[in-house]
Amino acid sequence: MENAGGKAYGKATGLYNKHRKYSEQLNPWHPFQSPYDFQQVQLFSQQMKIWIDQPLWRGLDNFKIDSFQSAHAMRKLLSEFDFGLSNDSWIDDDSHIFGTLYYRDIFKYIKFLLAHLPFQAYLNFEPVHLADSEGNRIYSEMNMGVWWWETQDQLPAGVAIVPVICTSDKTHLTNISDDQYAWLLYLTIENIRNSIRRPPKQRAWILASMIPCPPKGAPIRHSTFRPLNTTREQHITSELLEDNNIDALHTLGIHPIRNQFWQFPLCNVYRLWQPDELHQLLLGLVQDLLHWLLR
Repeated sequence: MENAGGKAYGKATGLYNKHRKYSEQLNPWHPFQSPYDFQQVQLFSQQMKIWIDQPLWRGLDNFKIDSFQSAHAMRKLLSEFDFGLSNDSWIDDDSHIFGTLYYRDIFKYIKFLLAHLPFQAYLNFEPVHLADSEGNRIYSEMNMGVWWWETQDQLPAGVAIVPVICTSDKTHLTNISDDQYAWLLYLTIENIRNSIRRPPKQRAWILASMIPCPPKGAPIRHSTFRPLNTTREQHITSELLEDNNIDALHTLGIHPIRNQFWQFPLCNVYRLWQPDELHQLLLGLVQDLLHWLLR
C-alpha cells in the first residue's frame, strides 16, 4: 500500500507526561502511594461506608494503608483524581429552544483518547487484510473493512484516519424538579480495539454532550424560534430565500445553521445517521400512526 497511514510525528503529551514533569519518577499508582493501597481501593470500591471504616479503624490490615484511613478519605481521593476530563471542560449554550445545551470540545477529547497511555498498545492506525485458512476475509475491526482501504488511498502518505463513533439515548436525570430528561451523547474512536473499547470499566467512551429533551407538546422557550404555521408564511419565506434577503429572514426568526461536517470533504454527512428501527419506525412512525387511526 503506497499511502500508508499512522506516521509518528512525536511523543503525545497528556496527563502522564504532566506527572513526570513534576516528579523524577512516574507513580503508576497515583493518587495512591503504593500498589498495596491501590489494591485495597479495588477491594473497597464496591463496599458500603461502614464496611470500609471498620477494618481501617481496627487496624485489621496491620495499618499498612498510608494513603487513607477512612471511607471518606478514600472516596475524596477518587473524586479528585485527575483523569484528564475535568468538570470545567463543559460549555453551556443557552440559545437552545428547549433549554440549556451542555457540550464539550470534541476535538480536544479525540486527542485525549489518542494520547491516553492505557490505550497505547491497543490503537489501530493502518488498514489490514486478514483471512482464515480457507481464504475468507475476517472483519473484526473497522480497519479491516474495505472502506478504510479506499479512504486511505485518497489521503497523503502518513495521514491517519480517526473514525468517530457517537451513541445516544434518552436518560432520566432527576425527579426532584419535575421529571428531567436529557439525550446524553457519548463519543469514542474506532482506532481503539473492540476488546478495550466495549467494556465500560475501560472508560473509552466520553460524555460529549447533554441535549435538552422536553416532553411532547412543550412550548418553545425562545419566541424567535418557531415553525412556519401558515401557508402565507411559507410563501413569504420562499420568496425571501430566492432574493437572499437575510435581514428579513432574521425578522421572521429564520437563521442560518452551519453544518460542522461541511469542512470535511471525505465525510459523507448523509451516512452518519443510521436508521433506528425501534425509535424511528416502531416507536415513531408506526406508534403515532396507530394512535391516529384508533382515534
